[in-house]
Formats: sequence, C-alpha cells, structure tokens
Amino acid sequence: MSELHLRFTTGPHKGLHYSSACPRVRIGRSRDNDVVLADDGTPDASRHHAEAIREHGAWWIVDLGAANGTLVNGRPIRRQRLCDGDRVDLGAHVLVVRIRRNTRRWLPVTTATVLVLMGIATLLLWGRRPAGFENAAAQAAGATYLVATEHANRRVIVGTAFAVSADGLFATNAHVVREVERRAALGERALAIRSEPTLDVRPLVTLWTHPRWAPGSIRDDVAVVRVGTGMPLTPMQLADAAALARLHRGTAVALFGFAAVSTDEERPRGRLSVDVLGDIRGERYFAVGLNIFPGTSGSPIFLTDGTVVALAAGGDFVPTANGTAPSGSGANWGVSVAALRELLATITHEH
Repeated sequence: MSELHLRFTTGPHKGLHYSSACPRVRIGRSRDNDVVLADDGTPDASRHHAEAIREHGAWWIVDLGAANGTLVNGRPIRRQRLCDGDRVDLGAHVLVVRIRRNTRRWLPVTTATVLVLMGIATLLLWGRRPAGFENAAAQAAGATYLVATEHANRRVIVGTAFAVSADGLFATNAHVVREVERRAALGERALAIRSEPTLDVRPLVTLWTHPRWAPGSIRDDVAVVRVGTGMPLTPMQLADAAALARLHRGTAVALFGFAAVSTDEERPRGRLSVDVLGDIRGERYFAVGLNIFPGTSGSPIFLTDGTVVALAAGGDFVPTANGTAPSGSGANWGVSVAALRELLATITHEH
C-alpha cells in the first residue's frame, strides 16, 4: 500500500503538507474536497479541480474539467500517473508529490514488532513506576510506638514516638514529653507501646527536650526519650541536609501515628495517611494536609523510601466537650528533623 503526500510550494498554503492513505483524494476550492484550496476570489482554481486516485498500488491525477486545467511538470494533462517528486499545478497552487510505499506483506511483521516493543516499554515502565508507601509503612509500623501513661490499670494516650537508634532512643515532640512529665508527677507510669509485628511495651527512662522549644508553640518542638531494653529495634532513617534541601511543594509524604480517637491502648495499631507538602517555612516547618489528630503528635513524616523528614507537631484543633478535635481546615504542621538532629548531637556528646 502506498500513501500520497502533497506539499504546497506556492500560494496561500505554502509550506503546508497533506498526507492520505485513502484511495481517492479530491482537490478544489469547495469545502467538500479533501484538499481545500484557498478561495481568495481569483478564478485560477476550480471548485472541483482534480482528484488523485490510487489504482493497483499506483497514484494517478485526474483533471475534473477545471477552467484553467491541471499541469504535471508543466504539461497539461487529463489523466497522468504520479511519480515521487512530480510537480502539480492547479492554477496558482503548486504542489510537490511524495509517494511513500508500505507493502502489505510487511504489515504482520511490523505489527508484531510494535507489539513486542510495546510489551518491553510496559515492562520498563512497570519496573520504574512511581513508588508507593507500602514498604515504608511496614518499616514505620515496626519502629513507631504509642506513648501513654498508666495508673491503676488505666492507660491514657499522650502521643507517638519512633525509634531513631538501635539502642533505645526514640523521637517525639517536646510537648508530648512535657505532658508525660506532668502525669509522672501525679504518679502515672510512662510507657512506649507497639503491637506490630509483635507486642512490645517499654518504660520511658530518660527524657530530653530541645533547648529552644517554646512551650505552647511548634518552635523546635522535638524531644528524645530513652526507653527500657527489650527486643532489637530497627530505627527509621533521618533525612540529611541534602535530602531536606531537595524538598519542595508537592513532595509526597506520609505519616504513621496513633490517633487517640481510634486507638486501642492495649494493642495499638498505627494509622497511615498520605499527602504532599503544602508549604515550607524557613526550611524548618512543613505545612501538610496529613491526618494529624490528638495522639499523633510526634509521629514520623516520611518519604516513599521511608526517610523521615519531619515530626508531626501541631494541627488546627478546636475545643469540644471531650477535649479537642481537628477543625477540618487541614492547617497542620511538622517540624523538620534538622531540629531533631541538633538535639541528638547534644545527647551523643553528653553520653
């Protein structure tokens, strides 16, 4: 099978191309033609000037009784076989002919080749598809603990913490630690509790808060706690300065934590929520639309590879009869792990 290609070299359509694999191509000023010539008020081209016909694999040009005739390579014709490179004059319109041949016998091979290439491309795209949070969520589930206090066999949810070292250092918010200290002064015991993949309950032993934290604000609202010994811990990876510098609006992030309203204090299961960074303030504070509820304070906010970039620090809460609840505005904030790294450096130096 051959295709006809026409290129205008003069007239209003100069530089335009027309291609067709149909067996008949009508040319003229009338709008019912396949190739419509410009109707600029001059009588040089007829309304139905000529037509190209494919017969037995060859293309022919046929004059349709045009007033000014049809020329091929400068000679008037009634019917003329077209060859690659022929010049066709239709009044003031001049077209150059190109004929592209694709024999039918190659079609099955070409189709098969295309299908193979499409299959290869699909496999490559599948292998390189954007990563989700499945693996990161599984990692977070093993490293993230509910922070609660206990008295007379009754537990109260305070927040969330996650392992940052194999020897028992956990990260959380400074305001979570402040509440733990307040309840400890009342005789309550502070615990870190995990149920996935196995139940693990540990006491909170030592507490540190960032020296620049201002109570009542999210400024450097980070803390570190040491928990009692137990089964081996797999800490979450903290983003370094280079990774933090690459963050921008729209970066996909997830949070794993324990919302008090839906958490069983005896066997807590964390909740995953996914969103994107909505804003970055001073490279230190991240605005996110993640599900930050009472109880999720201190939760890790991480990338698809599980690297933690921030700690959930605050949400837009409103007073209720039973405490506070999210307002629904989605104006929630995380504190960069840069503040956490600063605190960890002082702890490491002291010990």
